[in-house]
Amino acid sequence: MVDVSLAMIAKDEAARIGAALESVQRLRWVRDLVVLDTGSQDATREIAASLGARVFKESIVPWDFSAARNRAAELCRHNTILVLDADEVISDAGDLLEVIKESNAPTGVRAIVTPFYDGAAGPTMAQVRVYDREHGRWRYPVHNQLVVAGVVDSTARIEAHYDGAKDRGGREAALDERGRRLPR
Repeated sequence: MVDVSLAMIAKDEAARIGAALESVQRLRWVRDLVVLDTGSQDATREIAASLGARVFKESIVPWDFSAARNRAAELCRHNTILVLDADEVISDAGDLLEVIKESNAPTGVRAIVTPFYDGAAGPTMAQVRVYDREHGRWRYPVHNQLVVAGVVDSTARIEAHYDGAKDRGGREAALDERGRRLPR
């Protein structure tokens, strides 16, 4: 049996975090749900806790996505980490568990991610969403990237649901604001 932890970072995601966590709960082999809240002013933490997540509140100053993701992984009980954002759902786990069982520790496992803006699908991409925290580390403050020794593919599918007005413009503005605070 493989012990898997979810590592999720969140801020003001009350409207979406429930669906994200429920999609992970269907994967009975993910036995530890960790949500690192980075300063929500809404009910994000309460909703996550009501769905069985262990919720931690920490400020990351200056803002750094990779520092937040690495910290969330450190808080997990298991070394095998599933990464999901609070506005994403696992729509189809596919062969993810089998691939995790067969992969070597330093290997990351990719899933197929489809972004949706206001309900319209964007281009799909393959992203590493499972890794062993002993052998993987997030880098770069804004355009964070997981660095692992090797990568294998799975048929798992993740949907990222964005509200175009909030996330296309707002997400870019938040990155710009956070990026300005970063040391150059």
